[in-house]
Amino acid sequence: MRSTTPTKDNMTEGDTEGPESFETLVSDFRFQLVTYGRSIDPRGAEDAAQDAFEALRKRQQRPPPVENPRGYLVRIVQRAQRRPTRLARFFPPPAEVIDHYRDPDVAKALARLPERQRDCLALRYGQDQKLTDIADLLGITEGSVKQHIARGLATLRNRLETQDA
Repeated sequence: MRSTTPTKDNMTEGDTEGPESFETLVSDFRFQLVTYGRSIDPRGAEDAAQDAFEALRKRQQRPPPVENPRGYLVRIVQRAQRRPTRLARFFPPPAEVIDHYRDPDVAKALARLPERQRDCLALRYGQDQKLTDIADLLGITEGSVKQHIARGLATLRNRLETQDA
């Protein structure tokens, strides 16, 4: 995977390499986007990623250009994946989520975290993203990312210790 991040300069319609840049973004970021979507809800993650890329393609055809295409894609997948699962958060997670983690207690505890904490933990530890990249993707400050990770880890630690006791 390439590590270059598309910018508004290489993603604008007037750019002769616009379609190639978009194709590069799709090939470089699709797997991460689908994986992230699955961390929210394993069902429909691929469709949500595809819809996000289609929305970005349409959005790039009108000014002003999207300054952070990866963050734009992540936000679309977040919204698409959370819509059908708002009420489902109050029920045990699907078996597919539990199977993804080695310990089902960890999967259950993760599913009960607030969305922003779960997002930060999934990006940091599930995808090995840097704090600055997570901040850019989620549209928050790096300090907020650190705070969400610290609080999420503390909550997980507390819940898992309580279960063991």
